[in-house]
Amino acid sequence: MSKDLSVYTIPPTVKFLDVLASGIIKRYGESDFLSDVRILLPTRRAARNLQDAFLKISNGKPLILPQLSSLGDVDADEIGFLDAGMAEKFHEIPPAISSLERQILLSKLVSAVPGFSMSEAHDYMMAGSLAKLLDQVHTEDTSFEKLEDLVDDPELSNQWGISLKFLNILKDAWPSILEKRGVIDPADRRKRLMKAQIELWKKSPPDTPVIAAGSTGSIPVTCELLKVIAGLPKGEIILPGLDLTLENEAWDEVKEGHPQYTLKKLTQALNIPRVRISNWPESGLKSNDEATPRDMLWREVMRPAETTGAWTSGEILIPEDATKGLSLLEAESPEEEAHTIALILRHALERDKSVTAALVTPDRVLAERVQSCLRRWNIEIDDSAGRPLTSTPRGRFIITVLQLALENFSPVTLLSLLEDSLSGFGYEYKTFENVRKQIASSNILRGNWSDKSFEALLENEKIDVAVRDFLHGLYKNFVRLRALVKQDSVPFKQLVVEHLNLCEFIAGRASEEGANILWRGEDGEEAARLFRGILEDSGNLAKDAGHTDFESANTYKVFLESLMAATPVRPSYGTHPRLAILGQLEARLVQADILVLASLNEETWPPLVTNDPWMSRRMRMKMSLPTPERAITLSAHDFVQGASAEVVYMTRSKKNGGVPTVPARWLQRLNTLVISHNLKDPKSEGQNYLELARRFNRSPKNELPSLKPPYPIPPLSVRPTTFSATSLELLMRDPYALYAKKILKLKPLDPLEDVKGPKEKGQVLHEIFHKFLKETGNQKVLEEGALNELLKIGKHELAQHIEDPSLWVSWWPRFENLAASFVDEERLWREDGYGFVAGELEGSAKLGRFTLTARADRIDRNESGKYAVIDYKTSSTSIKPKDVQTGFSPQLTVAGVILHPETEGGFPNLQDGETTYLGYWHLTGGQKDPLVKKVPNTKKEISVEGIIKDGLKGVVCVLEGYNDPERGYPSLPFAGHEPRYQDYEHLARILEWRSADEGEASA
Repeated sequence: MSKDLSVYTIPPTVKFLDVLASGIIKRYGESDFLSDVRILLPTRRAARNLQDAFLKISNGKPLILPQLSSLGDVDADEIGFLDAGMAEKFHEIPPAISSLERQILLSKLVSAVPGFSMSEAHDYMMAGSLAKLLDQVHTEDTSFEKLEDLVDDPELSNQWGISLKFLNILKDAWPSILEKRGVIDPADRRKRLMKAQIELWKKSPPDTPVIAAGSTGSIPVTCELLKVIAGLPKGEIILPGLDLTLENEAWDEVKEGHPQYTLKKLTQALNIPRVRISNWPESGLKSNDEATPRDMLWREVMRPAETTGAWTSGEILIPEDATKGLSLLEAESPEEEAHTIALILRHALERDKSVTAALVTPDRVLAERVQSCLRRWNIEIDDSAGRPLTSTPRGRFIITVLQLALENFSPVTLLSLLEDSLSGFGYEYKTFENVRKQIASSNILRGNWSDKSFEALLENEKIDVAVRDFLHGLYKNFVRLRALVKQDSVPFKQLVVEHLNLCEFIAGRASEEGANILWRGEDGEEAARLFRGILEDSGNLAKDAGHTDFESANTYKVFLESLMAATPVRPSYGTHPRLAILGQLEARLVQADILVLASLNEETWPPLVTNDPWMSRRMRMKMSLPTPERAITLSAHDFVQGASAEVVYMTRSKKNGGVPTVPARWLQRLNTLVISHNLKDPKSEGQNYLELARRFNRSPKNELPSLKPPYPIPPLSVRPTTFSATSLELLMRDPYALYAKKILKLKPLDPLEDVKGPKEKGQVLHEIFHKFLKETGNQKVLEEGALNELLKIGKHELAQHIEDPSLWVSWWPRFENLAASFVDEERLWREDGYGFVAGELEGSAKLGRFTLTARADRIDRNESGKYAVIDYKTSSTSIKPKDVQTGFSPQLTVAGVILHPETEGGFPNLQDGETTYLGYWHLTGGQKDPLVKKVPNTKKEISVEGIIKDGLKGVVCVLEGYNDPERGYPSLPFAGHEPRYQDYEHLARILEWRSADEGEASA
């Protein structure tokens, strides 16, 4: 290596790009050759930021800038101009295969391996991870040929042995596939282009300055390029944050996971000792032994574990002001952390018109939360990662349309599509809104749903004509796409075209074409670009038989969501110029005045070390691939670079999803040093933001309005006078619910995509036993074939109501148990002299100005003319005898009152008479006690007649009480007697006033 090698470093405590620009102008700005200087940076964002740094130094004066580019951007014109032979080699490098085409081809390769494939969708997802492995192999400049050394390795488990066999197939098959198509992997093309640049500069070294700045050389081909640049006549390398003050003994112990590890490997590759590397002259440090207090702090925090004895030996002195400008904020939750960060960024805008601030975090969810919080002040912040296309309005719309076709008009998906602001279906706005509101606010799409339910709607004449016409049009326009998705083999291009045609139709308005609406805006433009690429790739795939179809349309959805999730959408304007959200990669060489480093928890920053699904750690070592800990090394370097800024806020949440988190290892070490060296605790700074965030989102208790339970007092003229037994029970248990139901006429909508459950099962069982009793009611003694007859009726009725085979498997065995028990009990019951006289019968009774109604499941009569009222219960809820006696469960009592001779009314075709039996028959169908009889008069001194008479008095008393114009309808007045289903709980705001009552009680 040349003795004149020029390698510098810029410490992390100074603004890298500012001092770089200052030094370059100082060296070359006085001449006319600044434009001859070539500067290579790690990312395009860094190149743009360096351009801004030059313009800031020139104070806006005209300036011919240096040639700025990112490492890996190869100048084809330069190659052709300097070396014709090299130009020919350059043009011989094949184009890169598209990511979509590659993933589909790889998925076909995966599916062809016996025992490896699980499903087409699974194969596609596995192909994605396989594509990453291919890129990593090319990036690390290694080869699958090394797999041959592992074939007979006895230490490989069966799992990795299967993986190895597949990778060997890939090693042979994939290059042939690429060669046939005349393409190469994207990472391979980048590597070849950079090697062409390296070869060119080796053969024809430029005589103009070439400066590589900010790279750690972690990629082999980049490291090779840096070696060549270092050897150029006017080549210079400027490293980001190389530690020149760490003693040699500690430097020797730097390993993977340490922020200096990649820089250490680079200096070894350059064959240059640290002592030969200097601080960049404009960095403000006069010698290599000099370091700022903050540099010293992070040097010790990151000190290799083998040398941490220096902390207690007295050899290490950390200045008291090392933590100046450094704050650590620990929020209780990610939500609180996001609010705190938003306040820091908001306050930064108030400090000075020139102050800039940036949030750096690997946590995309937190980044989105911060964006949302800032919108509170109408601040739109630029997020370098953008938003995934799947999270944008048009992305969601496109997926929803496809999902509706796949799910055969699922009500949830259809309502979601109707609520989408992009949906128009070719209607005038007001017309579509009227139709949409009718569908959304009714039970049209609610209740039990099956594959045939939507078609049944089209024939339902009870539905409004305009709504039915809309549903017919919807069905008609989905016909072609639904026909495609039902096929066993789905043509790729045809599926995409039909999908997009349908999206454009649904997005249309009467006044504007759907295509104009769908493809406008940043998300529309990105979606259009994506689908253009998909259609192009479908043409390329058509060259190969077997690559043009999907086995199912679900695979198309999987691959489309994958592509859209990987497609970022960035706003072209409207974001605040002084604020930014950056990922770790984009934050390298960041220039902001205030930095927020967020999500500093283990498994986030630093990231969780995950295993490669294709290779074990040993296999990766054999392949010369980096260990999983490489991610921690790079993450640590990014952290130190950011945490060395002048003003830094480090944030973390103590819990995530209610689960305690672990602080990042660097924060734990920092805390140890702060305590042992009596430094100012970073936790003491910036706490006002945390407190403000808490106050901002939570009012003090004494400022909260005291919420009382509702107590509406409607006029007597609107109060109900007719009560069914069910309504009477509701009045007893929750008068407010009855008020909402009967007076306000509010009825809860049926659930969406409701499945048949206990309610439907109960209805079917009632019908079965009613039919059985009608057929056998005249038999004083049940005949021998009674059980077979009951099973026959049950099988017929269940078949009429059950479409889902899984329900049949669940319901039928329980019914068989129940039927046998029911027949046995019925025989004993009839031996006691009772016979069936009526069932499923409506009756009523007048009580002054009030009318009571009840539907009796079953009414029997004995030989002496006394009645038995039976109520079937199919739910697991047990009725308490005391609730019947006190009126909270009045079903049987009301039926007895209606039958009573002293009341006006009765059941049709039944004479009034005394009731001597009230009973609940629980039809469980379980292995143990499939039928259980319960009566409310468990004590001998309580007669059925007494219960009915007391019930009658109680009912009259309750109803007359509501004749008082001052009497209101309270919510849940009796603790422990709440109704089983509380449909109006949210309207009564029960949780709010109950918690307030509990708070007052505990005060």
